[in-house]
Amino acid sequence: MDINRISNTELTRLIGQMMQGWTVSWTNYDRETIVTTLKTNTYVYSILSKIARAARNINILCGNYVDDTFIESPNNPYLTAINRPNAFMSRSEFIEWATMQYMSFGEAFIAYEIYEAGNNRGQIIPGTIQLSPPNITDIEQKNYIPTGYLINGDVTRKMPLDKMVHLKGFNPDYTDMHGLPYLKVAGILVDKLEAANETETKTFQNSGPAHLVSPKDVDSFSDRTVFDNFIDRVRNVFKKNAKGVAGINVPMEVMNLGSTPTDLGTIESQKNTIKVLLTLWGLDPGMFDTDASTYNNKQMMEQTVYTEAAIPFVEKMLEKLNDKFEPYYKAKLVIDTSAIEALQPNYKEKVEWMTIAGKFTGNEIREATGYTKIDDPIMDMTDDQIMNGATVGFENTNEEMISSVAGDVQQTALNGAQIASLLEIVTSVSTGMIPLSSARAVIEASFPTLPKQVIDKIINGLTNFKPTESEA
Repeated sequence: MDINRISNTELTRLIGQMMQGWTVSWTNYDRETIVTTLKTNTYVYSILSKIARAARNINILCGNYVDDTFIESPNNPYLTAINRPNAFMSRSEFIEWATMQYMSFGEAFIAYEIYEAGNNRGQIIPGTIQLSPPNITDIEQKNYIPTGYLINGDVTRKMPLDKMVHLKGFNPDYTDMHGLPYLKVAGILVDKLEAANETETKTFQNSGPAHLVSPKDVDSFSDRTVFDNFIDRVRNVFKKNAKGVAGINVPMEVMNLGSTPTDLGTIESQKNTIKVLLTLWGLDPGMFDTDASTYNNKQMMEQTVYTEAAIPFVEKMLEKLNDKFEPYYKAKLVIDTSAIEALQPNYKEKVEWMTIAGKFTGNEIREATGYTKIDDPIMDMTDDQIMNGATVGFENTNEEMISSVAGDVQQTALNGAQIASLLEIVTSVSTGMIPLSSARAVIEASFPTLPKQVIDKIINGLTNFKPTESEA
């Protein structure tokens, strides 16, 4: 750290620490150090790779919006260039690498070649899109406005503005044309983690396993139970990292109590530091806490990886590309998350809510969950309409209805538990607990693999069914 840039407060604190014999060490997280950290720090690499893997799952579409409706252009050369950026990378690999660079260095450089003339003027030459390594890229500027990019390899090469997209993150230093590296901001936390790991390792190396010196013969105690209780109490003491000395005038033996007790304070410090690191990249602080999270919380955390980190980056990248190339391709790139399971709505919960409300028709529930309408009068009825006698004159009994449904679903791939759940829905409809108008939507949302003809047979059977008074 440059001593000339330390504030008076920091200098006073530093002098005080040195006078007390403390060791103070700041790492200058320049670009080379960031590269080393990515190679060696498990925590940092795990966080960034999780974001990058999420980003690579995001699909990209090409087209235009017409009256708020996106019209795809799958054969547009713009999409072709993005889908195969170069001979060494697929689109998903390119996005993953770009995400890692941006989340590490606070910026990413996308270089490419363009057609200089002809009908394709201004468009990307296929196969020329590359990621320029941020640790060797310098930015020329005039009056704090970028004028070009210097790639310092074996031969210094200048890239003009129209052949480079600079994805730059926020930087409070307006004189610095680079983005502020995330790892530079996180440097003190990474140093803290490294120090905690070193302390834990040294503690383990310098401390042998815990042992107990105890009377060799059980007879030295009044009975076996007293001896066992004594051993249990000592083991509990050692779990608390307590030490002590005991003397006794009988033959002794050494008992191994297990491995070295762990410094719980160090572990807690590591956990808290990791939580702050996760927050820095927009992730949930409990992401790596496997003990304190429920299944639903984990699902929400997975969504956070996309909504707070991966999607914003990919949208930023596409926005910068569209600014340059939309005029030449007459189309734009947009993200598509329809195939990402973690981001899909929970239709089952929605169907249950709409069913309990009792104010929606079967077709309204279908439309709300992405299904097409069914041309059936009963599917356009609300619960009140059905309860007012819209369906009367049925003949089957409960036993016959349930037996018929069980025979149908046994022909499908449903297991025993799923069949039991389906029969429970049928029974609920037959006893009036669930309206008939909602039954199809509930079944389709709960059993998406059930063939349509089987569902039709179940619904048709329910339509012509009325329980007897003794059964109801």
